[in-house]
Amino acid sequence: MNEENQVPMNEMPQNSTNEFVNNDKGNFGWAVLGFFIPIVGLILYLVWKNTRPGDAKKAGIGALVGFVVNLILNLTVLSSFFNQVLQ
Repeated sequence: MNEENQVPMNEMPQNSTNEFVNNDKGNFGWAVLGFFIPIVGLILYLVWKNTRPGDAKKAGIGALVGFVVNLILNLTVLSSFFNQVLQ
């Protein structure tokens, strides 16, 4: 039995090669978590990339966007600080 949704394994959806179909489309919540805590998004991406590719992609994209936004904001604040100090 699949413990996640209590469906017997022989009734799980399968494709023509008799492998279980992954219906993971990704949840936007993982992107939000990855955006605000990029290291968590990166870890989730690395852990889930083979088993939950949709969620992994969302978490990874959120982490990447969060890192870039954080970098841009930090550089902006740093340059503003140096402009004040050097004037």
